[in-house]
Amino acid sequence: MNYKAVDQPQDAFVFAQQLHRKGKLDKAEKCYRKLLKHMPKHIDALHYLGLLRHHQGKSNDALKFMRRALELEPTYVEAHNNLGNVLKELACFKQAELSYRSVISLRPDFAEAHNNLGVTLKSQKHFEEAIEAYLVAIKLNPHYSDAWSNLGNAYVNVNRLEDAITAYRQVIVLSPEKSTAYEHIGLVLYKTGRVQDAIEIYHEWLRQDPGNPIAEHMLAASSGSSTLNRASDAYVQNAFDDFADDFDESLERLGYQAPLLLSSAVQDLFQPGQASLAILDAGCGTGLCAEYFKPYAARLIGVDLSSGMIGHAKKLALYDELIVAELTQYLLAQQAEFELIVSADTLCYFGKLEEVLSAAHSALVDNGYLIFTLEQSLDSAGKGYKINPHGRYSHDESYVRNTLERLGFTIIKLEHESIRKELGTEVSGFIVVAKTG
Repeated sequence: MNYKAVDQPQDAFVFAQQLHRKGKLDKAEKCYRKLLKHMPKHIDALHYLGLLRHHQGKSNDALKFMRRALELEPTYVEAHNNLGNVLKELACFKQAELSYRSVISLRPDFAEAHNNLGVTLKSQKHFEEAIEAYLVAIKLNPHYSDAWSNLGNAYVNVNRLEDAITAYRQVIVLSPEKSTAYEHIGLVLYKTGRVQDAIEIYHEWLRQDPGNPIAEHMLAASSGSSTLNRASDAYVQNAFDDFADDFDESLERLGYQAPLLLSSAVQDLFQPGQASLAILDAGCGTGLCAEYFKPYAARLIGVDLSSGMIGHAKKLALYDELIVAELTQYLLAQQAEFELIVSADTLCYFGKLEEVLSAAHSALVDNGYLIFTLEQSLDSAGKGYKINPHGRYSHDESYVRNTLERLGFTIIKLEHESIRKELGTEVSGFIVVAKTG
């Protein structure tokens, strides 16, 4: 099709859309802009150029075009909905909520808008309102598996665990390929003390998706049959990539204390504001620790096996470098690079600690410090560690002490602390400060 913006404006718009759908974004953008140069009030071109700019990572530009389309046509439902989607991805949840409410006022039977409204309400911690929005979406479309999944998540937030299980089971009925539903059911069953039922769910999951690393890990953890010394790379990558978007919120709900414990330990050793240390945040996740360590760092490096977690950490703009890598292998490649290595709630995915702690020792300078948290085990059958039904390892204090000393560390501090809540009770753990040299 030849492009003729003035003579055939609708053909020009269709041509731009075709390029857009094929992923030829630069060419599509030129077409949209050429059309708008001749017809600046073409609301569809404004709307779709906004979508395209969002796809190009230029979301603020996207908002400008979409809002212009809505100024020209306030009843443009699709533009309201997509404006909400962009705002939601930018974490502007209140503004996104208003966009979805505009959609619903114009088209009350738009199930997707009710579901998206629920997402924005949940993100603002309005859980009961979110549940109501998901239920409306499901009433409009009983086969809407995403809404059922979101409903299950919201029920967990208000501790309606049996309702959550019912919602997640409906996801499996409607979309048995959605692995997160099995994972969510398994964890909720564990939270209600029904470990055997969780084991059956993981077996069902593996029948549906043989070899799934999360299912294999959780089955081994729940049944106590794991022979692995640590969680597999595939498990960590898949589990935390899936978990990345909700990670911070979930840890807040669990009363997660590890970053504060590490921060307090660092304050006891160093003066803030000097920014003189080479620091590694080992297992940095979404970067929850970065704000605490940045004042001490001449160079702050984060490493994590999950690219999804690293993606969130990048948004903070606090790290000098972020690396996707397996922790032990990364440490082995660093010889006397760091004066401080901190690790919050990461070594609980290692059972046997010798290899990773040895690698940390080689990555530290003489008189360098390693500070980390672990969960405490009171019954590891003499092994020094055990895997638990929630998928993490816990460790004996004597095993931790002996391993550190054997590897040449001097233990400065090993104190018992509450790390988080699990099943409504405090999880006992350790904050460990050790020194090389």
